[in-house]
Amino acid sequence: LCESPCHWLWVQTDNQKLAEILGGHSQLTSDDFRPLFVRLGRAMFKFMESGWKPITRISDLVLWDRREFNSTADHAANVALDAMQDWSITDDDALQEAKAKDANIRASADGAKRGSGQSAAGVAIMAYHKDGRRVLLHRSGHLLGNLQSAFLAEALAMELCFQTLAELFPT
Repeated sequence: LCESPCHWLWVQTDNQKLAEILGGHSQLTSDDFRPLFVRLGRAMFKFMESGWKPITRISDLVLWDRREFNSTADHAANVALDAMQDWSITDDDALQEAKAKDANIRASADGAKRGSGQSAAGVAIMAYHKDGRRVLLHRSGHLLGNLQSAFLAEALAMELCFQTLAELFPT
């Protein structure tokens, strides 16, 4: 990723079904989620329209990776649940450097749902510099309230991930 051309974006989830739906490889089976997925589709389109590209010419913008590769976002969601509050940390100096040097970006989203139904979203955003450095730019956890579905927590985490990307990298 760090040797790829500028403005490549890798958005990662550990929910395979979510990645398949957002990549157009699977259908959304519940109309209850349709408004959320319309918003997600529009957010993805906006990034691609503004010049961001998937990490390869043949990959989807949102990719599935095993849970262990999404540990920073998973931790962010769990911190929000443990503290019972939203939180956010952005390294402004690293963010400015990533923008100035056209670093490639990896964004990870993870939803968490506990047995009580209490849910949270975690977001982690990293810069991949051409010199091989990987720098954590942003981490945040957001309480989502009591949700019926872990899948909904994952999808809402993805929406928060795109909202965070839009705030940090306005088009």
